[in-house]
Amino acid sequence: MRIIIQIFIACIFITPAFAQDDENWETYMVQVDKKPASLLVNVALYDRSPNKLLPYLLITGPKSKLCQTNGLPHKDEIPQLEEILHSADLFITGVTAKALAGTMTYNCQRLNYYYIKDTVGIEQALSRMYRRSFKDYKYVYKIKYEPDWSTYRNFLYPNEENLTWIENNKIITKLITQGDSLTKPRNISFVLLFKKEDDRKAFIDFANQKEYKIGEINFIKNADMPYLLKISKFDKIQPGIISQMSTEIKTEIKKYNGIYEGWTSDLVK
Repeated sequence: MRIIIQIFIACIFITPAFAQDDENWETYMVQVDKKPASLLVNVALYDRSPNKLLPYLLITGPKSKLCQTNGLPHKDEIPQLEEILHSADLFITGVTAKALAGTMTYNCQRLNYYYIKDTVGIEQALSRMYRRSFKDYKYVYKIKYEPDWSTYRNFLYPNEENLTWIENNKIITKLITQGDSLTKPRNISFVLLFKKEDDRKAFIDFANQKEYKIGEINFIKNADMPYLLKISKFDKIQPGIISQMSTEIKTEIKKYNGIYEGWTSDLVK
């Protein structure tokens, strides 16, 4: 339960104050060198990357002064760190074209990852800003030529496992905000779609072997994937349990050209 609450709190405080309307931000937790890291990523950039007009990667941000033993800043310091990042963002905007790809909170640092057009004047501008306005904070400044956007595509952008974590965490977070303590087991229902009835039948055999309860079996007229299947299992809603089940189902359904539509559960206060 403590893990769930920590994840929930982490998701609350990592929201970019200067995000644009056409951006799509997702947040998730990973392990980097055996330490927890919180990643906030603009996934909308993926289909437009790499942008050849922004070939330089700039990493900058403050180092926490109220760092916890796990390397994450104390929640009380987050507003100050966000103010520093916002100021840096304004300075960069005044110097060069940019795209904010993501933010990583890790190892007592909160860093923004930008792709920028050129580097002239950037270091001087940021150094002046940190020195004048935030002299009590140490900061990180790194820049390199990276026209393939490999850091964004291979590190910041969530892999399939992390995408599953994001999907699950959204549902878990919603349950918590509605007053669910997540301590009581309940039916967890998964919705699946198939193109062919034979594929659905084959998946039902798998579900029975894994002791899932077979629920609704239906046919949706005029749908690309008309063969609907709902399966469920009675268990607790915990990140590890949900991750194991959803990953298991996603892996198996690929064998039968099916689509995983996610899971739902009743609210239990």
